[in-house]
Amino acid sequence: MSIALMNPSPLIWIIEDEEDLATTYAEYLSPQYQTKVFLTAKEALAQFESGEDRPAIIITDVKLPFMDGISFLGEIKKKYRPVPAIMISGYAEKNELVRAAMVGIQGYLDKPFHLNLLNHLIEKVLKEDALVTDPFTLYQDRTVLADEYSALCVQRYMSAENALSQAGVPYPESGEAMECHRKQLGRENLLSLQLRELDSKINVCLKN
Repeated sequence: MSIALMNPSPLIWIIEDEEDLATTYAEYLSPQYQTKVFLTAKEALAQFESGEDRPAIIITDVKLPFMDGISFLGEIKKKYRPVPAIMISGYAEKNELVRAAMVGIQGYLDKPFHLNLLNHLIEKVLKEDALVTDPFTLYQDRTVLADEYSALCVQRYMSAENALSQAGVPYPESGEAMECHRKQLGRENLLSLQLRELDSKINVCLKN
């Protein structure tokens, strides 16, 4: 089931299995935006794959039947151009927040929340997404990230080698070296994800 409230504005998808809540969100936002409600992520994914009425922003609950909101956003990101997204949840566990960060959400709200907070967050996300549209800006951002990523890689190996040189233990064969290695990997992995996202946006801009 899907419900659409239309006006000539950016289209927002709302994925929420509690129909009363979904309708409340849609009715509140409809004076400013087009809104379309889906009660399951599977229904939303099928609509997205059809190529019709793709949204400017997606608002999704985390816990949904059949497919959760994070898995839905992951499928979108894997197969298509990433869409700005806001995640809402009555209770999100730590691992869910990590997964949400990995798929690149732009905002998060704990239920219950004031609807004006949702509207403010939508405006912020849409404004930020509109700022990054030209390849030159994207290339500049990518250069900064790539330089930091490379520096972290070098720092990780040099720190481990220096720490072990007096003991005469070749890197990375000791437990101490592997611990140094792990401490740097978190930031490196985050930068690597950001670099891939920028590459995707650059490719889209160059095709347009």
